[in-house]
Amino acid sequence: EEVGVESKHEFVTETEKTETNAEDDKNEKTMKTTTRHKVITNVTEYHWKVCMNYSLFAFAGNDPDDSKTILQSREASHVIVTTGGKTSPFPSKTAHDPIDVPLTWLLQNIAEDSFACSFTINRSTESCHTPRRNEDISAAIVFFNELENWSSQVKQYFLSISHEIANTSPERSNPSPFGRPVSLVGLSSINADGIFVPILPLFERPTKDGVGDVAVPKPTKTDVSASKSEDRLISLDERKEEETSLLLPTADVNLFLNEQCRSLGQALVDLAVSFPANNDQSLVSVAEASLVLLAQHIISIKDHFCDGVDYIEEMLRSQLVSAIGKEVQSEDFSEFILFDNRKLFKTDFVPKPFCHAIRRPKHYPDGVLSIERDQSGTAPSKGKDNPV
Repeated sequence: EEVGVESKHEFVTETEKTETNAEDDKNEKTMKTTTRHKVITNVTEYHWKVCMNYSLFAFAGNDPDDSKTILQSREASHVIVTTGGKTSPFPSKTAHDPIDVPLTWLLQNIAEDSFACSFTINRSTESCHTPRRNEDISAAIVFFNELENWSSQVKQYFLSISHEIANTSPERSNPSPFGRPVSLVGLSSINADGIFVPILPLFERPTKDGVGDVAVPKPTKTDVSASKSEDRLISLDERKEEETSLLLPTADVNLFLNEQCRSLGQALVDLAVSFPANNDQSLVSVAEASLVLLAQHIISIKDHFCDGVDYIEEMLRSQLVSAIGKEVQSEDFSEFILFDNRKLFKTDFVPKPFCHAIRRPKHYPDGVLSIERDQSGTAPSKGKDNPV
């Protein structure tokens, strides 16, 4: 498309001429001439239509086409204008590799009939050492790491599209329905700090008479049912031995989940004010903004979960070190074994350390001959090496 652009440039040339009358030298006449030049420049603009289509779906098994449930899909386009030449700013066609994340661990911990979360730590296994060092928590961390990686890739994909469109001829790009350029409504400005994350490493000591940390009555089934929300897909059922547990009551945890749903819903409503609707042809709409927001929230959930279990592990470690009075090192175990082995012998038969002085008659000792244990690869001893 060829567009005629008119630009005016004025060049002023002044010519001054003085004429003198012979009869009267005082009469003088000055003439000035102004010349104006009008320049018209023709600029050729190239309009490019950039299209994008994506689909967010869930499937069972290894074949996505066998049983696929589409959660969200959208096809949109955007027109950009260039003037440098008839060279496309983007490749004619780009196919991205699918971004997958397994949901097996999550579905295995949700009951099929009631959609209640049933995650527990099996303390009876030999691999369970601490609340952090066990197979159940390790599997959960692996899942959250994979989910964080998936969320980061999805977020980066939409951010890169928004950045490329904003930097390609922003002065002639299609304006948004709100009367401002699309580049000003960028996905990079979205953050999930205002969304409540219901993962907190909190403990309380419930008491019946109010003596202790906090007096917490035993929650009834009515309280647990009242804390459930119809807007929330997954909830928690009442735990066994909840009256004596140091964990928060199930009713309180469900209230945390309700606050998460409320704050998340409010954040999505705020996005609808700043971004175009889903049916708009803009590449960046409220659908993409919602995906970026949810991806950031998933990353926050993963960080809170990992930080929470690490905090509990560090709390138990600090309590153990405080009870012992010191951090036990490898040389402490060696000294304990030597001390314990001495109890196996009677006093007259206790082995004595091999340590003899090397001396000559009527002279001071020239040295010491001893057998000492090798401490290579262990923490350095605070004192001198003791003979064996």
